[in-house]
Amino acid sequence: MLPKKYRLTKRKDFENVFTNGKFFYNQYVTVKYLKNELDLPRLAFVVSNKISKKAVERNKIKRRLRAIFYSSLKEVRPGFDYVIIVKAAIKETTFAEMRELLNVLFKTKGFGWFK
Repeated sequence: MLPKKYRLTKRKDFENVFTNGKFFYNQYVTVKYLKNELDLPRLAFVVSNKISKKAVERNKIKRRLRAIFYSSLKEVRPGFDYVIIVKAAIKETTFAEMRELLNVLFKTKGFGWFK
């Protein structure tokens, strides 16, 4: 489980990332990010009802994404808030494909998820 200190939980933080942050995307996810004043990364996932009407399916996607983030936590660049907005195409991917898609997206967009 992802420790609470690595999560974006406050509405104010979400609004700040959405209004002032930058973004990049692919066919599976959109990533909005903003520099924070902390020495650790914080993350939130948005899986809309448009993805699936079933909470079980939405939660499964979020669990998988959290696990990917948690497994690479030491490699994630600190000092940023990330909001990952999931698109419908991600339902068709496996866990391994999801991990590879996120790694490739962050590396190729020039942002540098990894240090």
